[in-house]
Amino acid sequence: MIQNNFDQLVIECTQQVQDIDADVIENLCKDLIQSTSPFRGSVAHGLIIRLIVEAAKAKMTSDQLQETLNASKASFTDAVVNTYQNHRDQLIKMLETIGYRYPNVVETNWKLSGLMESNAESRIKAPVAELTVKSLPAGKSQPENYTFTCTKDELLDLQKVIREAENMLSKLSQKS
Repeated sequence: MIQNNFDQLVIECTQQVQDIDADVIENLCKDLIQSTSPFRGSVAHGLIIRLIVEAAKAKMTSDQLQETLNASKASFTDAVVNTYQNHRDQLIKMLETIGYRYPNVVETNWKLSGLMESNAESRIKAPVAELTVKSLPAGKSQPENYTFTCTKDELLDLQKVIREAENMLSKLSQKS
């Protein structure tokens, strides 16, 4: 799916961008890395920047990018690949500072609590599970905690959803 979107972007770039100088691509990439202001430029330049950023988001190698661009017979292949190769690590590092990826789960914990409050302001004696998920956001070195409580039924619902996701991942990994 992600590769499909990238392939569509490559096709759009190939159709919209005819001739573009290698120095222009190099300067666009440098401006992207160094500037804090939003991009203002032509559609063609915006497409080239988007292509380079999407390649960095996917952590593509220069060879993978070149293979994809060669398949579309893009006239700007060499210029984009050379620029990408020169700035790939900087781009990936820059993207990590804005959190373009989901956090990684690093730890999960749980404990039981014996009381739960209801809307009627009366206490109901029922066990409640308190779950804490510790995750590491993109570009950060310190994990963040997310804590929530749930009843037995809510925990069973959560377990069902997790099991469904696990089954789907298993099916998808078998197809690959």
